[in-house]
Amino acid sequence: MITCRLYREGVLKEEAFDPARASDLIQETGARVWLDVSDPSDADLSMLQEEFSLHPLAIEDTHNRNQRPKLEVFEGYFFLVLHALSLDDKDELQDAEIHAFAGHRFLITLRYRPVFDLAPVLHRWDRQPELTHHGAGFLLYALLDEVVDGYFGVIERFEDLGPTPMSRRTSSG
Repeated sequence: MITCRLYREGVLKEEAFDPARASDLIQETGARVWLDVSDPSDADLSMLQEEFSLHPLAIEDTHNRNQRPKLEVFEGYFFLVLHALSLDDKDELQDAEIHAFAGHRFLITLRYRPVFDLAPVLHRWDRQPELTHHGAGFLLYALLDEVVDGYFGVIERFEDLGPTPMSRRTSSG
């Protein structure tokens, strides 16, 4: 599934457009495009590569799961791998891997299972869409900030749970 948003001059102008229009849209003055793909298929990745002129090595990287967090620089955009952490209802750690392509006029997010919930990110974008006027960096900033904020929730929950049996054994010798 592909989710699309178009911002123009700091205003959300269009949602749910055909992603094959993205290459034309990012050429327009003041346009910022966000595309999100949950569990991308090979066809989705081919379309993204064509629409955004993404390097074949960057696309190849999107096929590999369990990568370390990283940032790679390509001409006109950055490729990022990040991990959002959360706890499930049994307090088991969940790692949601996210790949992102970030250019001045676009942000592409690829989310893999377990899929990171973007609702808080969208809420932040909707509260301050005028910040997209300065570039798609605001979209990336909000995503990164929500991912990092999630780490604090995990840490606080682990602190509330107290030491694990393994750490109690280790600390008592």
